Amino acid sequence: MGRIVKILMRRDGLTEEEAKSEVKDFMESIQEDIQNGDLEEIEDALMSWFGLEPDYVFDVINAA
Repeated sequence: MGRIVKILMRRDGLTEEEAKSEVKDFMESIQEDIQNGDLEEIEDALMSWFGLEPDYVFDVINAA
């Protein structure tokens, strides 16, 4: 998730703590999708929460 945290800090002007908190909240919201292997839901959530393309889905899965 380090890459997503860095993007949020650079793009959105968040502090590291704020960015990590956002990512933590996001991870909690998609735990069921991760457990079910529902990549499409995770991709949709990435776009909704952060405006990030599906390319980042593996950052999320690897961090889970």
